[in-house]
Amino acid sequence: MSSASPPLAYATLRAHAFPVTTTSFARLGRALVLVSGDEGGWCFVWDVRTRRPVVVFRAHTKAVIAVRVLALPEAAAAGDLVIVTHGRDHLLKVYRVDPDLLRGGSTRTSTQPPVYNTVLPMQSDDGTAYPSLPLIYTQDVNALNFCSVAFARALAPGGVASRVAFTVPSTLASENIDVYTVDLASGQLSRIVTALEAPKSPNQPLFDDAEVNRNAGIVMALLLVEISGTSDYALVAAYESGLVAVHRLVCGADGYRPTLLYATKCHSQPVLSLDADPLAHAWFLSSAADAKIFQHPLASLLPESPLADGSGVDPWIIGPTVAFNTKHAGLSALAVRPDAKLFATAGWDGMIRVFDARANVKKQQFRTLAVFKGGRQNGVTTVAFSPPDNTDSQIDPHGDSNADLASKLELLKPTSDNLLAVGGKDGRISLYALY
Repeated sequence: MSSASPPLAYATLRAHAFPVTTTSFARLGRALVLVSGDEGGWCFVWDVRTRRPVVVFRAHTKAVIAVRVLALPEAAAAGDLVIVTHGRDHLLKVYRVDPDLLRGGSTRTSTQPPVYNTVLPMQSDDGTAYPSLPLIYTQDVNALNFCSVAFARALAPGGVASRVAFTVPSTLASENIDVYTVDLASGQLSRIVTALEAPKSPNQPLFDDAEVNRNAGIVMALLLVEISGTSDYALVAAYESGLVAVHRLVCGADGYRPTLLYATKCHSQPVLSLDADPLAHAWFLSSAADAKIFQHPLASLLPESPLADGSGVDPWIIGPTVAFNTKHAGLSALAVRPDAKLFATAGWDGMIRVFDARANVKKQQFRTLAVFKGGRQNGVTTVAFSPPDNTDSQIDPHGDSNADLASKLELLKPTSDNLLAVGGKDGRISLYALY
């Protein structure tokens, strides 16, 4: 695949009456699900196999900033999907979805009316005719800036993942950060970090204007990563000044204590997106309003923390491992594929760029695999990769199994393991098959 040969167009999903703002994939067994949100506050749950929405509802009265799909098999309602939405109406909502509905295996009989209205809504619709998914939790959050919520699973006593941890800009100040955990069974909310401030460099100015050098600006992007084998988290935060910082949230007897591990003012413009290596969390990437993509260390920071008295490693001198100039300003969205081999960006110029995630550190660059316009979109706003199908198929399409013909033919279709979803301002979602 090269820039002269764009990837295979797998499908185009046409339903949103407003510009698409966010997308997120999930799997239920072999079933691939895509959840999308738009500027009108609407959310669509898509069955990728049929290319049709199975649930349509208006989650927010204003734009949806983010949707995330979390599968919590150990949770109180085993096997359910949890869909979390973050809206410009300052609300975070958690919904539960019956997985049978998404698999097309609902127990509803043919004589019963459908549970959800999947007629495509118009911009004038207020959502009252569209039943919502079961709402299990609502939380007031800050949505005054561009930063969307970031999630990680939280282990409760006994290792049961019935809780999620999430981080958002602080309720009272968009320059600070709050971190919460919520029990999905009881709805109990705990704020584990309150108003975490941006680190202040003793020597490195954050803005050209000396009057605001002491402030990194508002929070622009967040990333929350579980640290394996512990109850700790790595909190990655990016700011308006171009500052990127990593804190370790250390779990102790008296709660969580943030410790600064890494800080660098690498971007010259506000940071717009963050994503991390999904496998080993060895690194994370940042993109911004400037033309650069930086690769930062992550896993190597976590075994030990710098000491507060300065006798440890100075978090300001570590620096990025790769500084790659794409020569195209405005990389507004970035996503790393689940196998950590590729990543993609969406740009203000309406182009999608796909890169090999294996960086050439010596040359300080990522190999460009494809550059293409995201379908017919007037502009691209979001990118997301599909997760792999880890289930073992029991159907041999060339054998004499008892499976029906439709199931055999389904296996012969192009794989959906490597799809890239591109959301656009024209309300379309284009799906591309990558290698």
